[in-house]
Amino acid sequence: MVVLNKTFKYKYIILFHVMNFAKIAEDYVRKHPSIKECLNKDMINYSKLARAIMKDADIHLSFDALLISLRRLQRKIKKENNDIRVKDIMKQSKIDVKSKLVAVVMKKEIYFENEAKVREKIMNHAEVFNAILGVNHLTLITNEEYLPEVDKIFGNRIVKKHKDLVEIIIRSPVLIEHVPGIMSYIYSLFGDHGINILETLSCYTDTILLIEKKDMAKVVDVLNF
Repeated sequence: MVVLNKTFKYKYIILFHVMNFAKIAEDYVRKHPSIKECLNKDMINYSKLARAIMKDADIHLSFDALLISLRRLQRKIKKENNDIRVKDIMKQSKIDVKSKLVAVVMKKEIYFENEAKVREKIMNHAEVFNAILGVNHLTLITNEEYLPEVDKIFGNRIVKKHKDLVEIIIRSPVLIEHVPGIMSYIYSLFGDHGINILETLSCYTDTILLIEKKDMAKVVDVLNF
């Protein structure tokens, strides 16, 4: 027989009641779509709603516990609605893939010293050419066939090279500008499936992700909305 001490029993009872109140509050709100909509739009008086739930309930409820449950429920409803909008954006998006790419990391000042050479030899000819400027470094992304030219221009001043990469281009509708959480959703989705994103670029409605070739099959699967 397990004997619970008074402190543990008290905490357990409190936790049980809070969870119970949360269930009661959620059941009530989901049975009243108009109330759910008002919660989502911040157009609700929590005190009045809590009293209405208490009045309809067959058991004694704590007013304060209901208030806490309703505020938590509002955050949950907002997140649910935004997740739906995010998924809808992803369903409307088109996916392009470019393979056999390389990402070269170098000190930023080196790039500006050799900008004319880069533009002449690579930028004006390569199918893919992206430059990501950081505080101290620059990452140059282009087709693998131009790696010898990059090596020739920047030499031993290159910090790091990533070969055999794939660029995922997500072309979304203009609505993406007004829907928060898109990048959070993509990063979480990729992370949950063990896909490492090496670089991320964004240009208006285009989101560009650089991954390793070995993760390509996983990406096709997770982006199949």
